[in-house]
Amino acid sequence: MNSRPPLSTRRWIAALLAFALLCFHAIALAQQPVTSRPVPASEAGTLLGRGVTDSAGTDVGLLVDVLADKDGKPLAGVINVGGFLGVGMRRVAVAWRLLRFSHAVGDTRIVMDLTLDEAAAAPEMSGPANTLIVVDRPAQ
Repeated sequence: MNSRPPLSTRRWIAALLAFALLCFHAIALAQQPVTSRPVPASEAGTLLGRGVTDSAGTDVGLLVDVLADKDGKPLAGVINVGGFLGVGMRRVAVAWRLLRFSHAVGDTRIVMDLTLDEAAAAPEMSGPANTLIVVDRPAQ
């Protein structure tokens, strides 16, 4: 007489063991220690809500959002341009490469490589058929 369990039972046991190993591996990965490191204020700063100026120092608006590509890399900064007391303000997406950042303790400055007039004349970021319109300059 054969003392081994039937083939279907052995398959269930193998599947349960494989599942248990996968779960154990996932738990082990999730429990890896988290580390932190200090970053000097002269090297980093918050961006959202900061004022944006053009290269002449003219106030353009506030950086209100960042568009990222599918890999999480910044694609454009969304700036509220124009308007008075919130009326007539438009959201313009400016290519990330046209934005320059300088950090100092307690202050982050954002300067864009467009004039206020160019930004004010640019189309709003929401394009037709679920597209985004990003203002850019030709690569040189």
